Amino acid sequence: MKNVVLVILMVVGVVNINAQLIEKEGKFYDQNNELYSGIHVEYFESGSKKVEMTVVDGLKHGPTTLYFKNGNIEEVRSFYQNKMDGTWLTFDENGIKTGEANYKAGKKHGKWFIWDEKGTKRYEMSYNDGAKDSTWTIWDETGSVVGKKQY
Repeated sequence: MKNVVLVILMVVGVVNINAQLIEKEGKFYDQNNELYSGIHVEYFESGSKKVEMTVVDGLKHGPTTLYFKNGNIEEVRSFYQNKMDGTWLTFDENGIKTGEANYKAGKKHGKWFIWDEKGTKRYEMSYNDGAKDSTWTIWDETGSVVGKKQY
């Protein structure tokens, strides 16, 4: 069984567990000063996962997940060639989603949402190519609209 897992890791890609990556000028290098490609994983002293990051040719490319010490996901980020790209999600320590943001080629792009600790949506915003866009809405803790602004 161990041999099967090792073969899968070799075929699918490299997993770098707690090995030191060196970041220079926005690129990640391994201990041999080679551009790193693979999944880099870091752990808290307790042994629970702290971060899992996908790197291709030294650049963040794909998902990056940050964890709380209790093991719950804190944030899920997405990158394309080191630029923020796609949907980013933020959670509190209890697993309640508190934020959702969208990026395209390193710029804010699309809908953004913020929820409070009870899961009530409090803000809805929109961006287009980094600029504020559309109607932004604010809700109070009961879910009633308390403000709107057009961009």
